[in-house]
Amino acid sequence: EEATRMAAEDFMADLKEVMDAKRIVEQEDKVVLHEKGWKQRYYQSKFGVDIEKDPNFPRTVVQHFMEGISWTLLYYYRGCPSWIWFYPHHYAPFASDFVGLNELSISFPQGTKPFKPFEQLMACLPPLSRHALPVAYQDLMTNPKSPIIDFYPKDFAVDMNGKKMSWMGIALLPFIDEKRLLEEVKPLEKALTDQEKKQNSLGDDLCFFSVADRHSQLAELLSSATGPFSLEASDRTQTPTGEYLNDQLFGTASPWPPAPRLRATLSAPVKHSALDDVEGNLCLCVKYEIPPFVEHVPQLIKGVDLPTPELTELDNIVEGRKLLDGPPGRGGGRGRGG
Repeated sequence: EEATRMAAEDFMADLKEVMDAKRIVEQEDKVVLHEKGWKQRYYQSKFGVDIEKDPNFPRTVVQHFMEGISWTLLYYYRGCPSWIWFYPHHYAPFASDFVGLNELSISFPQGTKPFKPFEQLMACLPPLSRHALPVAYQDLMTNPKSPIIDFYPKDFAVDMNGKKMSWMGIALLPFIDEKRLLEEVKPLEKALTDQEKKQNSLGDDLCFFSVADRHSQLAELLSSATGPFSLEASDRTQTPTGEYLNDQLFGTASPWPPAPRLRATLSAPVKHSALDDVEGNLCLCVKYEIPPFVEHVPQLIKGVDLPTPELTELDNIVEGRKLLDGPPGRGGGRGRGG
């Protein structure tokens, strides 16, 4: 038994060594950041652009990058500004290229709509995960004659971009062309079953509460509601444990008729020997709507006490560094965004 145990440990150690070796990928560094000309090599290697012939290209990448920053801020403070915008590069620009940002003009296409669920899966799943899609859609991902087969390459490059472990590399996959994708999947909707059509629709936002945890008091209250219930109204009510009734959840909750009522019998969605009905449902499902939009005001709080600005030893060190290839915006600096 001891010999068997030791042999098993040796085998596992050998296996780990082999697997670790496969995960480590060595690639030639074509940029070489510490040598003169690194910025030109970076854009040539990563973007395929000679910036000596096209000196405005880094500015274009900065424009796209700042659009991404703006999209993110708008998304969190005002809601999604555009459902079709995406960052059209695999790599970020250098920090030294971020000059004259106040001169950029940033806007997004208006009136856009999100993909339907199956369209979204077609845009992000690899062919090996096609089983998550209706059969009618799967052929587009595997048939060599598919008009969008180029979206799903079997082989593609992975740029380690200075990393060592394979999972840290950048998969150089093609960007999805929304127009081409929708042209191919729209006609397939007529072949969907009623259940699949329901799955592929944009429905209500739902919120689930359990009467078996700290939300029990709120769940009981919502279960008896006959119309929209403002969760702000419960903000001032404390539970026996001292927490607020709404648990910092704001907005409006309304009855959602398809959901089973509390303590009712919950039947399995499909007939299967392993799926029994649930007696005494303890989960309440309601339709949820976010609070009305309020303009975000980016300013300091009244009465804030700001510290006196002063230089530190680190500031002096940074200020004294000499940039490798000239002043910022014309080849200098080593920082790289993203």
